[in-house]
Amino acid sequence: MTNQEIKKQYIQTAFEITGQEGEKSVSIRRLAKEIGCNSAILYRCFQDMDELFLYVGFKFLKDYLHDVASLLDQSYDSIELYFKTWECFIEHSFQNPTIFNGLFFGKYPAKIDYISKDYYSMFPEEVVQFNDELKPIFVSGTLAGRNYMMLQRCVAEKIIDDKDTALLSNLIVQMYKGYLKDFLDRRKIFDNPQDREDMKNELLGSYRTIVNRFLAGNF
Repeated sequence: MTNQEIKKQYIQTAFEITGQEGEKSVSIRRLAKEIGCNSAILYRCFQDMDELFLYVGFKFLKDYLHDVASLLDQSYDSIELYFKTWECFIEHSFQNPTIFNGLFFGKYPAKIDYISKDYYSMFPEEVVQFNDELKPIFVSGTLAGRNYMMLQRCVAEKIIDDKDTALLSNLIVQMYKGYLKDFLDRRKIFDNPQDREDMKNELLGSYRTIVNRFLAGNF
C-alpha cells in the first residue's frame, strides 16, 4: 500500500473506534493491530496522535456536511442561511463536543488549513455536493475562515457592511467557543437532549441579537 492508502486506513480505523468506544480507546498499538502494520508506520503519516485526531475530526464533519448541504437547496436569503448553517453546526458539535473542540480550538492551529486540504484530497466524495462557489467555505480548516466567508455572502447582498465583517465574525466565533467550553464543563455533571437544545437556542438567540444590531447600524 502507498503511504496515502495507509494514512486513509489510520483515519478510518481511528474514526470507527472513536465513534464506537470513545477517543481514549484509540492507541498506536491498537491501530497497528487493526490495520496490520508496524506501530512505527503511524509516524510516517502523522506527526503524532494529536495530528491524527485532527484528521479524524474532519471525518466527524461528514454528517454535518450532509445536513448543511440540504439547507443550501432551500430558498433562504444569505442572512437566514447564515443562521441556519450555524444552527446545524451547533447541533452536530454539541453531539460530539470534544471532537469539535479539538478540531477547531485544539493543537496545531497553524496547520489546520493544510490538514483540511490534505484530508479532502483523500476523501473528496465528502464535499462533492458543494459547487465551486460554496466548497471553499466548507473545506476551510478554521472556523473563523468558514464564518467570514459566509458573512461575505451577506455583504454581497448588501445586508451587512463589509467594514463590519471582521469584527462580527470574531464576536460570533468567540461566543461559540465560550459556549462549547461551557457545554463541555456542564456535560461532566449532566447531559441530556433538552440541555443541548436549550444551550443551542440560547446561543442562536444571541447570534440573532448581535447580527441584527449590525444590520441596524447600531455598532
